[in-house]
Amino acid sequence: SLLGVERIARTAEEIRSLQRGTLQIAAAPVLALSFLPRAIAEFLGDHTDIRISLANHSSRTVLDMVVGERCDVGFVILAMNHQSAYGERLLSTKMVCAIPRDHRLADRSVIVPTDLEGEHFVSYPRSLDSRLQMDALFASYGVDRKLQVETQVSVGTCSMVAAGLGVSLVDPITALEYQGDKVRFLPFEPVMPTDFSVLTPARRPPSTLVTAFTDHVRRMALRELDPSVVIA
Repeated sequence: SLLGVERIARTAEEIRSLQRGTLQIAAAPVLALSFLPRAIAEFLGDHTDIRISLANHSSRTVLDMVVGERCDVGFVILAMNHQSAYGERLLSTKMVCAIPRDHRLADRSVIVPTDLEGEHFVSYPRSLDSRLQMDALFASYGVDRKLQVETQVSVGTCSMVAAGLGVSLVDPITALEYQGDKVRFLPFEPVMPTDFSVLTPARRPPSTLVTAFTDHVRRMALRELDPSVVIA
């Protein structure tokens, strides 16, 4: 009927204008646990009838979900690409050094690898690229750290540092979202880059809604992060 056609056309226009629609997001914990929920809340303030779901998975699982088209968009840490997924850099940042507030190095203006000689270091599993990059960096400086504890999630890294289990390197979004007062985050040199990427299924172009939300997340990150930790 004419009314049915008009209703379909109106719904399509509402979706195009971001008044209606559904967005299924999958993201790595570094983004899914705190930053993205805040970004979603801000986004829905302007798009009140959009429905959003957020799943929290490892970056590799997020990639699998995007490839299998089980979500509309994925947010991962580190640059990732796949023949069945389109990858775009969301943001490139510099890792910072997480140190207990009462630590001997807590008042330094910058931390370098040799400062951490002999220190207990909260590490990441060897299955993660970031662990391999850190190990290679410290080895190149001849620095011997005490690797007694490790955790896969950077939020957990901050909790371990706060508990006095050691120092570590974390991405600046994790540092931004840290809620406690027992950890200081200091610049670390040389630069250890951390890339955040956006993944979308390769067989279909990103929807207007996906593009709008991704742009919103990028703008929010650039607005909140200290410019010194963002790689242009």
